Amino acid sequence: MNALETRSLSAAPGATGTDERVEIITNHLRAAGTVAMGRFPRLSDLMNLGAGFFVLHDAVLLDRTGRPTSSDTAPELWIDRDEIAFMGEPTVAPWARREESLLVRKAPRRMLFITGGHLVRGDAYLHEEACLPAFVESAESRFIPLTGVIVRQLSDRRLIARYPFGLVNLTAVVGVSELRPAPGAIGSSQDSRS
Repeated sequence: MNALETRSLSAAPGATGTDERVEIITNHLRAAGTVAMGRFPRLSDLMNLGAGFFVLHDAVLLDRTGRPTSSDTAPELWIDRDEIAFMGEPTVAPWARREESLLVRKAPRRMLFITGGHLVRGDAYLHEEACLPAFVESAESRFIPLTGVIVRQLSDRRLIARYPFGLVNLTAVVGVSELRPAPGAIGSSQDSRS
């Protein structure tokens, strides 16, 4: 896919469809801005069906704690999908209800993804009979949707970010584990403290 095709997938904000406010985390960059969804109904579709660079509109570079830097802004920041470890949505609009017969039954599983610079914990929704090796080795999707996400830097675990929804890039993952509640623990995969 060339730059012109990629640009058509990442239209100007408000041009076609909705815009999503996102934060991008790579091993060396943290930025916030707006992604034009264009023809895609979901952020995971935009990221998985596109290739190469996409545009982050009204981009603001963030420091390692997630605060905006004083003057580092850009009207358009082109970011390579391959370099993204995690993309989070600080706020999430409610989904329109879909007809139950169209849904594939999936169960939430609390997962830990380790990238080159971050620990990402969140609920991944897997087919009820799915096993972890098949899930991580599947080429079905590169960007995996997660809910109830907690991101920590490997170099300083005190630095933490929380997102109700996000995408982890499996090509940036160096390790993955399914987290299980401790024996006798109260709570489930919905426990955001894990």
